[in-house]
Amino acid sequence: MKRPIGDIVIAIVLSFFLLCAIPCLASENIYTEDFTTTLYEDPANTTANWDTVNGELSLFPFQPTLIGSYNTPGYAKGVMVSGDYAFVADNDYGLQVIDISDPADPTLLGTYDTPDYAFGLAVSGDYAFVADYSTGLCVIDILDPAGPTLLGTCATSGSAVGVTVSGDYAFVADGASGLRVIDISDPASPTLLGSYDTPGYARGVTVSGDYAFVADG
Repeated sequence: MKRPIGDIVIAIVLSFFLLCAIPCLASENIYTEDFTTTLYEDPANTTANWDTVNGELSLFPFQPTLIGSYNTPGYAKGVMVSGDYAFVADNDYGLQVIDISDPADPTLLGTYDTPDYAFGLAVSGDYAFVADYSTGLCVIDILDPAGPTLLGTCATSGSAVGVTVSGDYAFVADGASGLRVIDISDPASPTLLGSYDTPGYARGVTVSGDYAFVADG
Protein backbone atom coordinates (compact mmCIF):
# COMPACT_ATOMS: atom_id res chain seq x y z
CA MET A 1 0.00 0.00 0.00
CA LYS A 2 1.47 3.36 -1.02
CA ARG A 3 1.49 6.20 1.52
CA PRO A 4 0.85 9.78 0.47
CA ILE A 5 3.97 11.93 0.05
CA GLY A 6 2.69 14.34 2.69
CA ASP A 7 2.56 11.59 5.31
CA ILE A 8 6.16 10.59 4.51
CA VAL A 9 7.39 14.17 4.89
CA ILE A 10 5.59 14.54 8.24
CA ALA A 11 7.08 11.24 9.43
CA ILE A 12 10.58 12.38 8.50
CA VAL A 13 10.16 15.70 10.27
CA LEU A 14 8.84 13.98 13.42
CA SER A 15 11.74 11.53 13.35
CA PHE A 16 14.20 14.46 13.16
CA PHE A 17 12.71 16.18 16.19
CA LEU A 18 12.65 12.94 18.16
CA LEU A 19 16.33 12.34 17.45
CA CYS A 20 17.19 15.87 18.53
CA ALA A 21 15.28 15.40 21.75
CA ILE A 22 17.31 12.29 22.73
CA PRO A 23 20.41 13.34 24.73
CA CYS A 24 23.83 12.32 23.38
CA LEU A 25 25.20 9.19 25.01
CA ALA A 26 28.76 10.65 25.19
CA SER A 27 29.57 12.72 28.28
CA GLU A 28 32.26 15.24 29.16
CA ASN A 29 33.47 15.84 32.67
CA ILE A 30 34.93 19.26 33.43
CA TYR A 31 36.21 19.95 36.91
CA THR A 32 36.85 23.47 38.08
CA GLU A 33 38.57 24.36 41.32
CA ASP A 34 36.72 27.38 42.69
CA PHE A 35 38.50 28.72 45.76
CA THR A 36 35.88 31.41 46.34
CA THR A 37 33.96 29.02 48.57
CA THR A 38 35.14 28.62 52.13
CA LEU A 39 34.61 24.88 52.35
CA TYR A 40 34.64 22.25 49.64
CA GLU A 41 35.13 18.51 49.58
CA ASP A 42 34.48 16.20 46.65
CA PRO A 43 37.06 13.39 46.54
CA ALA A 44 35.57 11.89 43.38
CA ASN A 45 35.88 14.88 41.09
CA THR A 46 38.58 17.24 42.31
CA THR A 47 42.31 17.33 42.90
CA ALA A 48 42.14 18.87 46.36
CA ASN A 49 39.97 19.66 49.37
CA TRP A 50 40.15 23.02 51.04
CA ASP A 51 38.82 24.77 54.10
CA THR A 52 39.75 28.44 54.12
CA VAL A 53 38.05 28.93 57.48
CA ASN A 54 40.67 26.73 59.17
CA GLY A 55 43.37 27.48 56.61
CA GLU A 56 43.67 23.92 55.35
CA LEU A 57 44.45 22.56 51.90
CA SER A 58 44.67 18.79 51.41
CA LEU A 59 46.09 17.20 48.27
CA PHE A 60 45.13 13.65 47.44
CA PRO A 61 47.91 11.04 47.58
CA PHE A 62 49.89 10.54 44.39
CA GLN A 63 51.95 7.40 43.87
CA PRO A 64 54.78 7.89 41.34
CA THR A 65 55.77 4.86 39.27
CA LEU A 66 59.04 3.96 37.57
CA ILE A 67 58.83 4.38 33.79
CA GLY A 68 62.35 3.36 32.79
CA SER A 69 65.96 3.37 33.94
CA TYR A 70 69.56 3.17 32.75
CA ASN A 71 72.30 1.91 35.04
CA THR A 72 75.38 4.09 34.47
CA PRO A 73 78.77 2.47 35.12
CA GLY A 74 79.76 4.91 37.85
CA TYR A 75 78.16 6.74 40.76
CA ALA A 76 75.69 9.21 39.25
CA LYS A 77 75.98 12.52 41.10
CA GLY A 78 74.27 15.04 38.84
CA VAL A 79 71.88 15.18 35.90
CA MET A 80 70.51 17.73 33.45
CA VAL A 81 67.97 17.25 30.66
CA SER A 82 68.02 19.05 27.31
CA GLY A 83 65.66 17.98 24.56
CA ASP A 84 65.76 14.23 24.07
CA TYR A 85 68.95 13.77 26.09
CA ALA A 86 69.87 13.35 29.74
CA PHE A 87 73.41 14.37 30.68
CA VAL A 88 74.78 12.60 33.75
CA ALA A 89 77.81 13.50 35.85
CA ASP A 90 78.90 9.94 36.61
CA ASN A 91 81.77 10.43 39.06
CA ASP A 92 84.86 8.53 37.88
CA TYR A 93 83.21 7.76 34.52
CA GLY A 94 82.82 11.41 33.54
CA LEU A 95 79.95 12.55 31.35
CA GLN A 96 77.31 10.08 30.17
CA VAL A 97 74.85 11.13 27.45
CA ILE A 98 71.63 9.12 27.49
CA ASP A 99 68.95 9.14 24.82
CA ILE A 100 65.57 9.56 26.55
CA SER A 101 63.39 9.99 23.44
CA ASP A 102 61.70 6.79 24.63
CA PRO A 103 61.49 7.33 28.41
CA ALA A 104 60.59 3.68 28.94
CA ASP A 105 63.82 2.57 27.28
CA PRO A 106 66.68 5.06 27.85
CA THR A 107 69.88 4.14 26.02
CA LEU A 108 73.51 5.26 26.24
CA LEU A 109 74.40 7.50 23.32
CA GLY A 110 77.84 8.92 24.09
CA THR A 111 80.44 9.45 26.83
CA TYR A 112 83.38 11.64 27.73
CA ASP A 113 85.68 10.53 30.54
CA THR A 114 86.70 13.73 32.32
CA PRO A 115 90.15 13.86 33.99
CA ASP A 116 88.83 13.54 37.57
CA TYR A 117 85.49 12.89 39.27
CA ALA A 118 82.46 14.45 37.56
CA PHE A 119 80.32 15.74 40.43
CA GLY A 120 77.92 18.26 38.89
CA LEU A 121 77.01 19.73 35.56
CA ALA A 122 75.00 22.36 33.73
CA VAL A 123 73.92 22.38 30.10
CA SER A 124 73.61 25.51 27.99
CA GLY A 125 73.19 25.44 24.23
CA ASP A 126 75.76 23.13 22.64
CA TYR A 127 77.90 22.83 25.76
CA ALA A 128 77.96 20.81 28.97
CA PHE A 129 79.79 22.40 31.90
CA VAL A 130 81.11 19.78 34.30
CA ALA A 131 82.32 20.42 37.84
CA ASP A 132 85.18 17.91 37.80
CA TYR A 133 86.48 17.95 41.38
CA SER A 134 90.27 18.63 41.30
CA THR A 135 90.25 19.57 37.60
CA GLY A 136 87.89 22.50 38.10
CA LEU A 137 85.48 23.32 35.28
CA CYS A 138 85.40 21.26 32.07
CA VAL A 139 83.59 22.63 29.02
CA ILE A 140 82.43 19.82 26.74
CA ASP A 141 81.08 20.26 23.24
CA ILE A 142 77.82 18.27 22.93
CA LEU A 143 76.77 19.46 19.47
CA ASP A 144 77.09 15.79 18.52
CA PRO A 145 75.63 14.05 21.60
CA ALA A 146 76.99 10.72 20.41
CA GLY A 147 80.55 12.07 20.44
CA PRO A 148 81.06 14.72 23.13
CA THR A 149 84.52 16.32 23.10
CA LEU A 150 86.49 18.42 25.57
CA LEU A 151 86.62 22.06 24.50
CA GLY A 152 88.30 23.84 27.40
CA THR A 153 89.06 23.76 31.13
CA CYS A 154 89.49 26.25 33.96
CA ALA A 155 91.36 25.14 37.06
CA THR A 156 89.95 26.06 40.47
CA SER A 157 91.81 26.05 43.77
CA GLY A 158 89.27 23.91 45.61
CA SER A 159 87.17 20.87 44.76
CA ALA A 160 84.59 21.65 42.07
CA VAL A 161 81.41 19.80 43.02
CA GLY A 162 78.59 21.97 41.70
CA VAL A 163 77.98 24.34 38.79
CA THR A 164 75.28 26.48 37.25
CA VAL A 165 75.35 28.72 34.18
CA SER A 166 73.83 32.15 33.71
CA GLY A 167 74.55 34.05 30.53
CA ASP A 168 78.31 34.26 29.91
CA TYR A 169 79.21 33.02 33.38
CA ALA A 170 79.60 29.67 35.08
CA PHE A 171 79.26 29.70 38.87
CA VAL A 172 81.16 26.87 40.50
CA ALA A 173 80.67 25.55 44.04
CA ASP A 174 84.33 24.86 44.78
CA GLY A 175 84.31 23.02 48.08
CA ALA A 176 86.55 24.59 50.73
CA SER A 177 87.39 27.46 48.35
CA GLY A 178 83.80 28.69 48.18
CA LEU A 179 82.33 30.24 45.03
CA ARG A 180 84.17 30.68 41.75
CA VAL A 181 82.82 32.83 38.89
CA ILE A 182 84.17 31.82 35.48
CA ASP A 183 83.83 33.75 32.22
CA ILE A 184 82.60 31.32 29.53
CA SER A 185 81.95 33.85 26.75
CA ASP A 186 84.67 31.91 24.89
CA PRO A 187 83.81 28.29 25.79
CA ALA A 188 87.16 27.09 24.45
CA SER A 189 89.01 29.33 26.88
CA PRO A 190 87.09 29.73 30.15
CA THR A 191 88.79 32.12 32.58
CA LEU A 192 88.40 32.82 36.29
CA LEU A 193 86.68 36.16 36.79
CA GLY A 194 85.99 36.38 40.51
CA SER A 195 85.67 34.40 43.73
CA TYR A 196 84.24 34.46 47.23
CA ASP A 197 85.52 32.19 49.97
CA THR A 198 82.40 31.04 51.82
CA PRO A 199 82.78 30.03 55.50
CA GLY A 200 82.01 26.33 54.97
CA TYR A 201 82.25 23.82 52.14
CA ALA A 202 80.44 24.97 48.98
CA ARG A 203 78.54 22.02 47.54
CA GLY A 204 75.88 23.53 45.30
CA VAL A 205 74.96 26.83 43.68
CA THR A 206 72.04 28.39 41.83
CA VAL A 207 71.65 31.88 40.39
CA SER A 208 68.66 34.20 40.26
CA GLY A 209 69.08 37.69 38.85
CA ASP A 210 71.98 39.45 40.54
CA TYR A 211 72.44 36.85 43.28
CA ALA A 212 74.17 33.50 43.65
CA PHE A 213 72.82 31.20 46.35
CA VAL A 214 75.38 28.73 47.69
CA ALA A 215 74.73 25.57 49.70
CA ASP A 216 77.72 25.79 52.03
CA GLY A 217 77.97 22.51 53.89
